[in-house]
Amino acid sequence: MSRPFFPIEKLEMLNLEAYRILIADQESLLSQQLKIFLESKGFIVQHVRGAEEMRRKVLDWKPHFLVIDMMFPEMNGLSTVKWVRSHKDVRDQVKVVITSNHNMVANVKSCISAGAVDYWVKPIDVENVASRIVFQLSRKNIGSIDEGAPQNLNDPLEGAELQMYLVDLLMRECQKVRASEESVFNMVKMLALNLNSVRVSVVACDQEQQLGWVVSSSDDSNVRGLKINLGRYPEINHVLYTEKMAVIENLDYDPRLQQIKNNVKSISFNSMIICPVFCRGNMFGAMSVRMGLDHKSFDDLQIRFTRVVSLAVGLVLERDKREPKDFAKEEDKKVS
Repeated sequence: MSRPFFPIEKLEMLNLEAYRILIADQESLLSQQLKIFLESKGFIVQHVRGAEEMRRKVLDWKPHFLVIDMMFPEMNGLSTVKWVRSHKDVRDQVKVVITSNHNMVANVKSCISAGAVDYWVKPIDVENVASRIVFQLSRKNIGSIDEGAPQNLNDPLEGAELQMYLVDLLMRECQKVRASEESVFNMVKMLALNLNSVRVSVVACDQEQQLGWVVSSSDDSNVRGLKINLGRYPEINHVLYTEKMAVIENLDYDPRLQQIKNNVKSISFNSMIICPVFCRGNMFGAMSVRMGLDHKSFDDLQIRFTRVVSLAVGLVLERDKREPKDFAKEEDKKVS
């Protein structure tokens, strides 16, 4: 059962504005459906059909999100991303989402590289839209941690001795001769215990088909091979397309995000870390760390250690040279 709607009037009492979304698309029916759905979840939404009106709205209204069709006339999606990035008064606030009828991974990555935060494939599943927006609104800027460089070379890392001991255990696990799934399970279990997380999962992913298969999960070894729809996991899709870590910290800190989360059943995250997993130099999947509802924030050492575990997982999965779909359950393999 969904929770009561959090009215915009209460946000105003807290001196907070609802998040604003501008839709730029000539498909009136789709845009209206999306507008109605997002408004029902607590967003303020406007729709434009022309490039000039879109530019004016972006500069004057300053939406938090601009959702624009890749083939928008006079100013396509990629051009719009570059235009927004060139305006210093809006580039840090306006997040651009590209919509398209095509789902080529190369196209998605080109849009993300240009500065778009997400890429939605038409026909858009509106039930997944709110969780994707909340994910982007709550994503933490983790600076240089994802590149492996220290934030501050002059500050000693607390608990470094413990972390180095755990890294030593990880490397030893990489060298042991055992089934890759067993080694991965030991690693995610170790990480879950270290961070006191609810669940750590590794998912093998097929980006083109938007399908994933659970390689291992720290809280249930029986879910191995479980097939998932990646469209329901914006955090995994983001990591697959950017090939970088993502960190989310405590959605409940912002009443607006809390309101949206309470009204969208598909939002299953509160605080988490998501890392890419590479095998033989190629994107293989993702590892996610989900924390309990009382978790507030991650420190840099926790983020770094999670990244090290994801690298170790990739090394282990390279042993048997399997592709992501090879981790599917036997009944799924027969169907496909």
